[in-house]
Amino acid sequence: MKEDPSDPFVIYALATEWFDADIQKSKVYFDMLLHDHVDYVGTYYHAARLYLLLNDAVRAKEIFKKGIAVAKETGDLHALSEIQTAYNAFLYDEE
Repeated sequence: MKEDPSDPFVIYALATEWFDADIQKSKVYFDMLLHDHVDYVGTYYHAARLYLLLNDAVRAKEIFKKGIAVAKETGDLHALSEIQTAYNAFLYDEE
């Protein structure tokens, strides 16, 4: 990160690395990605999961929806499928 603090892959790697060890530190990196690298589609699935673990379903829902839109815009069908499936499960669990 010292060499290129704006590289979204590096930020994503740190966010996922901290996910199990320190969820608040992971959140800082995911929030950075959501704010500064909106087209980095890999962020959305994991960031939404993080917010669900933090009991913030409203924010998780926003992230799922944005991730679906970004995946469609970028043409990333794999990510779209993954995020859409997770979002559908989230909606089912809300009922």
